[in-house]
Amino acid sequence: MLHRVDEIETMPGPRFFAYCYRLTAYQGVIAAVHRRQRAAREQRAQAAPMSLGEWAAAHPAAIQAAHQEPTQGGR
Repeated sequence: MLHRVDEIETMPGPRFFAYCYRLTAYQGVIAAVHRRQRAAREQRAQAAPMSLGEWAAAHPAAIQAAHQEPTQGGR
């Protein structure tokens, strides 16, 4: 929903995307969500690397596959 715009389905494409581009400048709910998502993304990017134990806990299927017997044609 765009503020004070009805029937966005009938709006010309370039005008619609011009409004969408400006949504991050709006100080309302959508901008707040955008800021939270960006902060979370930046925090994940700056997080310390996982330990081997943390990685194993996050990827149990990979650990299980590593312990299975090789299939035919494997080494």
